[in-house]
Amino acid sequence: HPRGWAGDRLSPAYLCWALNYAQTQRRMADTQTGTNIPSISKRALAHIEVPVPSLVQQEKILQLQAIGDAQRDAMNALITNNENMLNGMFRQLINGVTK
Repeated sequence: HPRGWAGDRLSPAYLCWALNYAQTQRRMADTQTGTNIPSISKRALAHIEVPVPSLVQQEKILQLQAIGDAQRDAMNALITNNENMLNGMFRQLINGVTK
């Protein structure tokens, strides 16, 4: 359990987010062992501090992450659509098809 564990103060979804947060990942990387398959000991993991804001703040963080994920997905879809459109135009130009 995280330091200061209180099940009613920590959303499981937030804990998952916090453990995957870049700053937490950097701290965990500093304690990893192994070269081919990095691992972290249970003892080292127990010493990783995870900030636990209020449940309201946790929910806001998760909502912001969801918005960011949706924006990234939309941008990736636009990029893919643009690449497909350009490739279609290139094929038409290569084959001498003009409109």
